[in-house]
Amino acid sequence: MGDSIETDLRQLIAAFVGQAAAVLEAGRLRADAARLDVVAQADAMRVGLLRSVSHDLRSPLAGIKASVTSLLQDDVTWDAGQQRDFLRTIDEECDRLNRLVGNLLDASRLQAGAISLSMGPVALDDVVAGALASVPPLGVELDIDLPEDLPEANTDPVLLERIIANLLTNAARHSPEGSAVRVCGGAIGDRVELLVIDRGPGIPRADRAAALRPFQRLGDGEGNAGIGLGLAVAHGLLELLHGELRLDDTPGGGLTVTVSIPRSMA
Repeated sequence: MGDSIETDLRQLIAAFVGQAAAVLEAGRLRADAARLDVVAQADAMRVGLLRSVSHDLRSPLAGIKASVTSLLQDDVTWDAGQQRDFLRTIDEECDRLNRLVGNLLDASRLQAGAISLSMGPVALDDVVAGALASVPPLGVELDIDLPEDLPEANTDPVLLERIIANLLTNAARHSPEGSAVRVCGGAIGDRVELLVIDRGPGIPRADRAAALRPFQRLGDGEGNAGIGLGLAVAHGLLELLHGELRLDDTPGGGLTVTVSIPRSMA
């Protein structure tokens, strides 16, 4: 009798040990899978970067190099207007390169979780003004309509400024000649919203989720132009601010980007 009980006990203990080992192994496999997923995402970003860099970063460098080489030619005399055109090209391409590098740095910081926040009450008209001051002339007409009684947002003003700068640059780049980019705002419940509205080609509904991922080159753009980081960086930064970015059709054609962020209760 005693031997039978001892045998049953051993079998029960062995079963528990086996079950515990299986649980531990399952946990280890899940942890390994999570690590592999992180590695896969990082690898995907690196692959996307390598594919994009060949054109998007080299293109402005090529424009700068060509203009400088022309100015340095000893066998050609350029008049003042031609020299100014070369210098304007250099200036524009440097701005373009600066924006690309800035977006790449923001994307890498987002991937590494290395962005710190400084939250507080922020007036959206100040943010829009700061965003416009941080970018070169957009080359399109701007129609800014922000109500005087628009509530303040609870956000980080520096990050929100970068988000709006990206959206304005994106909207201007894809707006047809002679059209305007409209910026308007409003409050809905405990949220404050800012809309950036363009008359460009827009983004098909089926492609909108992909457009918020880095290194995508679809919709609201011209073929393969652009490194595909503007919307992705804006989306990623906005998530840090507990906000939401929505892409919708502009009635009559174009893209409407809505930035929704928590309202300040201070």
